[in-house]
Amino acid sequence: MESRGTFLQGAVKSLKTLVMGGSQVVEGVHSAVLNQVAVLAPVPAPVPMITRLVYRSIREIAQLAGSSAEAILAMGQQEAAEGPLESWQLHLVSAFNGAFGDHFEREGHPWTIAMGFHRHGQSLPLAPEPLAEALKTPSPHIVLFLHGLGMNELGWSKDQEPSFGARLEAEAGCTSLWLRYNTGRHIYENGQELARLLEELVESYPVPVESLTVVGHSMGGLVARSAGHYALRAQYRWTGYLRGICTLGSPHQGAHLEHIGNWFSHLLTVTPYSLPLSQIGRLRSVGIKDLRHGSLVEEDWHGRDRDSLESFVPQPIPLIPDVNYLLVASTLGQSTRGPVSKLVGDGLVSPGSALKPRTGTDQEQPGQVTRAVLQGVGHIELLTRSEVYQQLLPWYVHQVRGQAPQALPAPEPR
Repeated sequence: MESRGTFLQGAVKSLKTLVMGGSQVVEGVHSAVLNQVAVLAPVPAPVPMITRLVYRSIREIAQLAGSSAEAILAMGQQEAAEGPLESWQLHLVSAFNGAFGDHFEREGHPWTIAMGFHRHGQSLPLAPEPLAEALKTPSPHIVLFLHGLGMNELGWSKDQEPSFGARLEAEAGCTSLWLRYNTGRHIYENGQELARLLEELVESYPVPVESLTVVGHSMGGLVARSAGHYALRAQYRWTGYLRGICTLGSPHQGAHLEHIGNWFSHLLTVTPYSLPLSQIGRLRSVGIKDLRHGSLVEEDWHGRDRDSLESFVPQPIPLIPDVNYLLVASTLGQSTRGPVSKLVGDGLVSPGSALKPRTGTDQEQPGQVTRAVLQGVGHIELLTRSEVYQQLLPWYVHQVRGQAPQALPAPEPR
């Protein structure tokens, strides 16, 4: 999913699916109304038959028109494919992957995002010679940034200001990479694939790796922890270079908003009129459903209905020994106390969830975990705010690299 031609193909396919799926939902509501009307007064026999015929015709027309448009685009693919995606196209595709990415992957949808490392807007190859050419002057210290649900690597930059990664390169002498991935997949699926790709990265890296640090925003922090778990299980070499994991607003204990969304989907099943609409809620991706409890491993869903209202405690994942952690939470208010701050937090994740990963034990190595709560910072702002970088830089330099903390520049006025 890298070209404009692929974007157009995906747009046509998505529009076709939207029309066909939407007609089914509307037909379901229409049929429910007719059934209730029939209880009060006789409905002429041709009416239901005509109704079914109309909606079937809409779907057949959408199927024919969509297939024809896809064929036309395929014939002109070479010309249309020239040039990378515009930023707004990438944001749109990323949002759709967050919502329906698991369905995209199963269907082979053109908009399906493949996991890969990026730098300066370019996808990085994992073969030794092309990687060396792409990185130019690589540092032995790697910092990898993982975005959250429905986002991409562009979210780490704002208004042409240098990103956290660019600033770390200039001030701490590392090489920063950014991951792009399909956030609609299960967190454990992305964790497994990231674990494998990181092994390929360290094997192909142009210079011997001395340290690896992972910084994850929201879902990205959960993917990072899942990757570490599966890498240890597979005995991958890169865990020996892993020095730090930083999570920014990650819902380690689950996200209240997904609990509410799941509850609302069930509420729509109460009446026959809203029952067809409940199917829309059930279509949300498994990546979103993983956020409900903060699930990191495949075993969490064994024998469980992903749409059930039943709550459960996911399998705890211990902290990795000798790896330092920075857990950052934030609140929208100017105080970290009070029920509103504790419940709402940064607008999506509460401080209690962001600061307390399920590890199965309360024992932490002395100094292994650093926690910080920022005031007046929203969930998305955690990607770019200077207050976050003021936590990240000294932690990285001192805890990860083992150097003396350095003075931070004064925060830029906002």
